[in-house]
Amino acid sequence: MSKKLESINKIFDESDKKSTLFWRYLGVSIDKINDYSDFLLGKKFKDILKNSSIKSLIEFESILSHEKNELNKEDKINELCKISEETKREIVILKDFLSRKKKSVISYYNSVASELDTNFFHSQIVQLKQLLDDSIQHLIALYTLHNWLNKGTGIVFSSDKSISLKKALSIPEKSAKHFEDELHKKSSRDNNYRIFAYTSYDNINVLIILYRQVNDASVPDFDEPFRNKEVAPIMISINSEENTLEIRSKFKNEERWIKEYMEENLANSFTKIKTELFKDYDIDTVLRAFLEGESPENEDIQDFTVNKISFRNSPLINSPKLSFSLENGDVFSSVKDAHNKDCLDLESIKDIESLTFTSRNVNRTVKSTVLEQGNILFSMNDNGISSDIKEQLECKFFDKFGIPLNKLISNTKFRAGKADVTDYLMTLSVKEELNDEEEKIFKKLNNDGIIDEYTEENIFCRNPECDYISINEEKSTEECPECGYNNLGSETFRSLKISIENISFYVKGLVNLFCDSTDWEVRNESKKKFFSKEYKFINLVNEKSGESFQILIHQGAIQNKFLEKINRSLTPTAIIFVGVLEKHISKYKNDCIFPVNFGKIYNLSKPEMVFEQIYESIEHRSKSYLSSVANKSYEIMDNLPVPEQIGDRYTFSDFEDDVFNVLKDIFPNADKWGSSMTGKEVPEGIFTITFTVEEGAEDSNKKYVFSYDCKLNKNTKGYNLAKGEQRKAIDYVEMLNQIKHITKYSTKKQLSSHIFICNNFDENNFTTMADHFYTKLPDKYDARPIFVPLEVLLHLHSQYRKNYVKLNNSRNTFMELMYEILTTDEYVVKIKDVDFVIDQSLDNALADYHDLDTKKVKESVLQKIKKRG
Repeated sequence: MSKKLESINKIFDESDKKSTLFWRYLGVSIDKINDYSDFLLGKKFKDILKNSSIKSLIEFESILSHEKNELNKEDKINELCKISEETKREIVILKDFLSRKKKSVISYYNSVASELDTNFFHSQIVQLKQLLDDSIQHLIALYTLHNWLNKGTGIVFSSDKSISLKKALSIPEKSAKHFEDELHKKSSRDNNYRIFAYTSYDNINVLIILYRQVNDASVPDFDEPFRNKEVAPIMISINSEENTLEIRSKFKNEERWIKEYMEENLANSFTKIKTELFKDYDIDTVLRAFLEGESPENEDIQDFTVNKISFRNSPLINSPKLSFSLENGDVFSSVKDAHNKDCLDLESIKDIESLTFTSRNVNRTVKSTVLEQGNILFSMNDNGISSDIKEQLECKFFDKFGIPLNKLISNTKFRAGKADVTDYLMTLSVKEELNDEEEKIFKKLNNDGIIDEYTEENIFCRNPECDYISINEEKSTEECPECGYNNLGSETFRSLKISIENISFYVKGLVNLFCDSTDWEVRNESKKKFFSKEYKFINLVNEKSGESFQILIHQGAIQNKFLEKINRSLTPTAIIFVGVLEKHISKYKNDCIFPVNFGKIYNLSKPEMVFEQIYESIEHRSKSYLSSVANKSYEIMDNLPVPEQIGDRYTFSDFEDDVFNVLKDIFPNADKWGSSMTGKEVPEGIFTITFTVEEGAEDSNKKYVFSYDCKLNKNTKGYNLAKGEQRKAIDYVEMLNQIKHITKYSTKKQLSSHIFICNNFDENNFTTMADHFYTKLPDKYDARPIFVPLEVLLHLHSQYRKNYVKLNNSRNTFMELMYEILTTDEYVVKIKDVDFVIDQSLDNALADYHDLDTKKVKESVLQKIKKRG
């Protein structure tokens, strides 16, 4: 097959971003744009800027690497208009490509946002520019997605077997010619086919645009006639998460041919889903059937044995999946026992993941799929069985559980099902046809101000050569402002918009109710900037324990770098996702982050208590995530470049978080104040050292308190601890020495040292800071300044991790020696000091505890067994 008949994914690469042919394929009026004079091109570009908001113009400045300024809108536009003609043309091309694709661009951009270094939120043209700069494949994927979203619905088939995304993607990627040839043969060689474009959308769906040639004729043109091979597009979706195949074609034969090909090449059997929604079931009856094995009519279903059943979650800590299996018997006695012991329960029928049954000497697995609308599908592989037996098995399944196979089942009778529908409705940008349950939930969201519904009008030019379109503009004239054509048209549609303000108000009300009944209290609402975007956190503090907890309300995807930043802050965080389906938020659950979708909270009977459940879940993971986050912080600081090359991406706040994580891993009784007390005159934090020593016949417990400050330096001169820093350090020591909790806790009744941690000290400051301490501190205080270079701290942490088990057995020796080097008269801690601490602590003679030699025990056990014969 010639290259021109390959998919555009294969034809074009990064060097083709300016290719006229590429933009023709994507439906852009590229030839007309290329004919624009410099004057007209400049006018088109300026019109784009005029129709942009200030926030969008700021994003234009960023993506075009233009110097940001505080000018007004008009002056900003004039400055931006100074860019090159080539860049202006690219923006105009992207504006043409954007035409009527705004919602598709938003959807696609959100799906890849976490992979991009910077996210833009206000201008879809800027988003397109960023995507194009990143890869030409983004625009092909977006074009494919847009065509899929605007094609309507088709026939959906399900499979009980999982579909490999890699295998599904190989069909358009590696087997395109074979697929096209097979369809050509199946059509008795009457039709020619071509895979035009494809994408792996959201790493879940493989979307394919398949062309069928329907005509081959010469078409008159202004310049000269050209050959036009007219095509009819066929859309195909292979969903590796829901294990479904959807085909959108006008011809039944084509649907059958494509299904047969997919079955053969994906090694799956696909069953057509019946589109009518099944709602005629009783909640308690279905729950008893799956939790206790009781059929709806309390009849013993003959020749139907469930050998295995798996559930998606459980009431156990961290909600692990549970599976019950019995090779030659029915599992429901075990399931019932687990349910009676509160180890198993069902929030809804979506918690049933799969089951395997035996009937009529046939062994089959039934898998459940949760669809986007929240509906559930139980599908069975019917390959190799007759239609009569298939029908009998479907009847037995229905008699056993009260719900059908291969038919969509409404889950909205359960609160969890209503939550799924709530989240689905909040993903819609245009109101579509809703069923009764969906309409009921939509009205509640609308009445509560969560979703706003409004009429949107597009004004467009009827001149086929003009691409003018404007949203919500008064049609005061019939003349097009771009081409002068005297016939403007309009189209209206019902748009939906989520009100983040009202959602925030709703959540804050729940937080206040939660605090009223617990020891938690709301401290403030802080704004934190990460990678050029501002996030608002609701900050809570426990009055008894002093622990912190923060809540973020967020719409859309989140960058992985932002998640890492939260994890490194070691602050337990609940992220409430708005308009994101529950099945898509599990990937955000890690370390000290707990994601929850708004729909779940909105549909709980006591929604305010969800915050306590979230915090408890995070606490259970705290042991493991502290170590992993500390290791991550170690790697980041260990790979920092020389000071002058650190740049703006790594901030002073990042350094504070990373230093604290390493300290917290070594000294568990530590607290960080820098970020939580921003703007207040306090050190970055404190930590303690405790150990036991022998004093005469008794052991004595020693306890010492240290404060610390982090200093990130980004120049060649080193961090200058000048007079201002000296004054602050003395103020910190004097203030902390007046805190009763410190004086009562500390063996010395005061602070032991104030520690400076820096990646690049100005060594001239060591003596002057020490002199300042001895001169300014009252005689009764002997705290000293201690300087710990970053390389020394990292060496300490590396040795600590490497020898953790043995150091834990010598905890007293290790901590006593750490106290000594952190109160050294030499002020500066060196690598040789750390090595001395580690060497002494690893001396078995000084160990507090000794491990059992399990290897020798094993050898002795084997010898005993051998002697017994």
